[in-house]
Amino acid sequence: MAYKEKSCPTCNKTHNKRGPYCSRSCGNSRSFTKEEKANLSAKQIAHLNSDADTAEETRWRYTEIGRIHREARTDATVREQSPDDYNVLPETRIKNNQFVDDGAVWETDE
Repeated sequence: MAYKEKSCPTCNKTHNKRGPYCSRSCGNSRSFTKEEKANLSAKQIAHLNSDADTAEETRWRYTEIGRIHREARTDATVREQSPDDYNVLPETRIKNNQFVDDGAVWETDE
């Protein structure tokens, strides 16, 4: 079935395909207004300042990425690391007098 000829709003190429865009890549390109950018920024800041477990993990990842970039300026071996090398949360080693409750590590007076 042939569709009527139309112009792609992204690249201005004429096409006879279904929908306004000539390809998936043109359809996926989106530009955000200043208001949308400000709204997303405010939500991200609110999330990072919250006490949620996902916020703590995200803050840790951002800290590690920043540390890696700072170290990469002077150490050539750090430049060879991939994001998977520093995107893994470290294991928490629990001592004999410690326990985990509600995601927090507590110590007993033993």
